[in-house]
Amino acid sequence: MSDIKHNHGGKFDRHAIDLPTGAIDYFVGGDGPPYLHMHGAGGLRISHSLHELTKTYRVYMPIIPGFDDMPFHDEINSFLELADMFADFWQAVIKTPCPVSGHAMGGRLTTWYAILHPDKTQCAIIQCPSGLRPEGQVIMPFSQYQKGVISHPDKVADENRSQDVIDANREAGYRYHAPGKGVIDKTVFRDHDMAARLSEITCPTLILQGAIDAVLPPESAEFLESQVEGSQLVFIEDAGHLIDTDQPERWLRVIRDFITQGHEFRAA
Repeated sequence: MSDIKHNHGGKFDRHAIDLPTGAIDYFVGGDGPPYLHMHGAGGLRISHSLHELTKTYRVYMPIIPGFDDMPFHDEINSFLELADMFADFWQAVIKTPCPVSGHAMGGRLTTWYAILHPDKTQCAIIQCPSGLRPEGQVIMPFSQYQKGVISHPDKVADENRSQDVIDANREAGYRYHAPGKGVIDKTVFRDHDMAARLSEITCPTLILQGAIDAVLPPESAEFLESQVEGSQLVFIEDAGHLIDTDQPERWLRVIRDFITQGHEFRAA
C-alpha cells in the first residue's frame, strides 16, 4: 500500500470503509463542520493548505479506486459512477450537506457531484477543472505536462510514491477520463454530457484557476463560469496547476471567505 508520506504532522488519520461498490480508504482530519475533497489524477496530495484547512473544518479525502495502490471497483468506470460512489461515502460518513472541492480530475468529479447530488452539496469549489477542454485541443505530452504543474517546485513535499505507483495513477486517470483510450497525447478530454448539464448546478460555486497554469487552459474555467449561474471565477496570480501548493495563503483565504459568504462572495 502506498505510504502517503506527505501527511506531515499527523493531522490526518487513514481509515477504510465498505461501500456498495467495494472498499475504499480515506483520510480525515480536523475539527469543525465537514468538508469533502476530491483529489486529481496524480493521486491524493495532502498539501500544507489542506492541513491548514483542518483548523476550521473536518476534512474528508477519499482515495479514488485505482489510485495510490487501491484496487479498482468493477462497477465504477465513469465520472457519474464515481460521483455516486462519493454520495454513498457521504451517506455513510458525513451525513450533512457540506462544501465539496476538487482539483483537475477532482474538479470534474466535483462538478458531476454538484449536478447529481445537490442535496449533499452546500457549495462547490472547482479548481482547474478537467473535462471542459475546448473542442479540438489535445492535452500536452506528459513530458511537458510536468513542467506546467507548479511555479514554485521548492514548495512541493516529498510524496514518497514509487515510479510504479505514479505510472499506475496515470493509467487510472485514463480509465475515468477516456475509457478505452490509453494514449493521453491523442485524447481530447471534452465531457459533452457534463457540459450540457452545467446549468443544473444551483449551489454557490467557486471556480479557481492558476494564472500561469500550463496544464489546463483558462478557457475551461471561463466556460464553466459562463454556464453556472452566479458562479465566481478567480484567477490566482503566480500559481500554476497546483494552486494550493503555489499560493497556500491566498488559496486558504479565498476558500474560507467563499464558504462563509456563499452566493454573496466576491473576490477581493
